[in-house]
Amino acid sequence: MRQRGLPGIHIVLDKFGTGYSVLSYLHRFPLDSLKIDRSLVARMVEDDGIVQAIVTLGRNLDLKLIAEKVEKAEQSAKRRGLGCELAQGHHFSVPVHAQEATDLLSTQKRRATQRRNTKLAPNICDSSPALLRFIENGTDHQG
Repeated sequence: MRQRGLPGIHIVLDKFGTGYSVLSYLHRFPLDSLKIDRSLVARMVEDDGIVQAIVTLGRNLDLKLIAEKVEKAEQSAKRRGLGCELAQGHHFSVPVHAQEATDLLSTQKRRATQRRNTKLAPNICDSSPALLRFIENGTDHQG
């Protein structure tokens, strides 16, 4: 297992598979996750070869994988089938502010206790100390 950065700090390589997200970054930075670029996610139902290669690469490097801009149920099913456990996009939630995200996560946590296989990944467009504590600790905090 690779040495990670500071505790509580997670480094995510965004837009992986396009642009400036080059392979050398995988060795250069103590990454925790790869976000698979939206352009690849948009095409993966018809052609999943590149996404499958990224998932395999990420798993071999012990990285979490996040599908970016999942907008349809078919895309979500495909990324799960390829082994990409995490996703974000309008299929799950429109962008929300901190309190609404905290409420969504609290509701989801209660549901997940009842149904262990359900996950929600809201798009968060701001961060408050209460939301950050909630995500870090998985408990409700007033803030």
